[in-house]
Amino acid sequence: MIPDPGAPDLPVPGDLDAERAVLGAILLNPAVAAQLLPLLRPAHFYRPWHGQVLEAAQHLHTAGGPVDPIAVHAELRRRGLHGEPGRSSGVLLHDLLAAVPVTTSGGHYARIVLEHAARRRLAQAGVKLVQLAANPHGGTGDLDEVMRDVVQEIACVRAAVDTYHHTPPPLASRARSARGDEGRSLRSVGPDR
Repeated sequence: MIPDPGAPDLPVPGDLDAERAVLGAILLNPAVAAQLLPLLRPAHFYRPWHGQVLEAAQHLHTAGGPVDPIAVHAELRRRGLHGEPGRSSGVLLHDLLAAVPVTTSGGHYARIVLEHAARRRLAQAGVKLVQLAANPHGGTGDLDEVMRDVVQEIACVRAAVDTYHHTPPPLASRARSARGDEGRSLRSVGPDR
């Protein structure tokens, strides 16, 4: 059954607090930056500004430069990114720094961001699957073509979930991860116990 177009929209999975906290941890702690910048992608962030900050930090990291609030601010300005309507990039960066309770928990915040990114990808795939079933390739595709597209969509979701599962634990909890806390299911995500 095709969903009712008049049905209320479901909330989009995202956690802006976790996004701010992981970016703040990256900007304040070089060890967290080195650990997480290679793993995260701008598309993992629900808020586009957060993805732009990550991209600037990744550029600096790759170039061997410092990844700190001043350097990232300068890189954002160099790219012509001056913030969002009503809020300058400096104020927005300050918000990121103020949002991080503990920088060594950056891996934990990253896992939250990646879980929500995987759930958004799953929701996007669901919509695409419904569209494929209702009108495959504009009505000209056969069932085998539709199934290939379905398998491709599911592979993209699997890749998003795999990224979530392979995120390193927070720096402060590496001793716990040695006991086997990694690889928890999506249902068990929460504060490290």
